[in-house]
Amino acid sequence: MQGFLLLIAAVNGFTLDETGVEDSAGQDPGAGGQLTDPARLQEAANMARDYIASLPAEHFPTMVGLADEFAFADRDERFEMLIDIFVDGLARRAAAAASSG
Repeated sequence: MQGFLLLIAAVNGFTLDETGVEDSAGQDPGAGGQLTDPARLQEAANMARDYIASLPAEHFPTMVGLADEFAFADRDERFEMLIDIFVDGLARRAAAAASSG
């Protein structure tokens, strides 16, 4: 049951992120498409990547090393990864519970 509730929460959160429903509240109605246009999303992701890559590597070696991951903006791929990680985690927990009891 907890897995089901967590899955619903993850899907709901991802859907809110993807649609920008909460983020668009109070925005200029003429600014439509900002949150859902794939080109604008990729541009924002690239800006985040470039910023992370520009951090001083001696202070943030892991972040700088992972900078390219911040340009991963394909929402369908991200959702598939979310579900894969979620299902893998549930399977590991179920296997651990079966072997301990």
